[in-house]
Amino acid sequence: MKFYSLLALACGLCHVGAAPIRTVLVTHTIWVTQKAAVDSTEATSVISATTPAVETATTTGGFLDNILNAASDGSNIFQVSALDVQLGVAKSSATVVTSATTTVSTSAATATTTSAIESTTVGTSTAAAAASSTSPTGSIYSGQGTFYDTGLGACGWTSTDSDYIVAIDIKTYNAHNVDSNPNHNSLCGKMIRAFYQGKSVDVKVVDACEGCKVNDLDFSPSAFQQLANESLGRIDITWEWL
Repeated sequence: MKFYSLLALACGLCHVGAAPIRTVLVTHTIWVTQKAAVDSTEATSVISATTPAVETATTTGGFLDNILNAASDGSNIFQVSALDVQLGVAKSSATVVTSATTTVSTSAATATTTSAIESTTVGTSTAAAAASSTSPTGSIYSGQGTFYDTGLGACGWTSTDSDYIVAIDIKTYNAHNVDSNPNHNSLCGKMIRAFYQGKSVDVKVVDACEGCKVNDLDFSPSAFQQLANESLGRIDITWEWL
């Protein structure tokens, strides 16, 4: 630790030609730690608050140069350290601001990317649903499609012409009876998707068609119209179980 003294000169008014000049020196002692650590972000100065100023009386000459040199050295060291501390704080502040800006920008970019992915996913799901409604995905059966006047079916349910229902051929229906009661047939309530010339319709099994051949389907009027005009009466179809 190196000791530096900052001397402030206070001169009294003396008569010319009087006795030798009496000079009073007021000394303030400043302690500065680690003079060489200019790049440090923290400078520590210790000022003795309890020690009173030391008054020194001297009649010797040549002290002005010493005072100026000491003051120059001490003040320069102290100012450089303080400036370095300020620069260090400024650099730290700049780093914090830059980091915050980068974080916000990255978050915004992430949110935008996520939204884009979600939009793409929704679009893909919709397209897939549309494709599955017109393309077979399982075992395909071929037969003829007709329509009939609805009412009470073999499954024991009453339907209307506006319901999307179908009657399956009697042979296939009877093959799935679980007991003597046709209302308990295991095919009742099963779903079928039928296709015709790029169109499709989903229908529920509620009845048996006694005049149909194996794999023929007898639709309600509204379901048939989803595939073709009623004026055709009979069409060649393919279908699958859902």
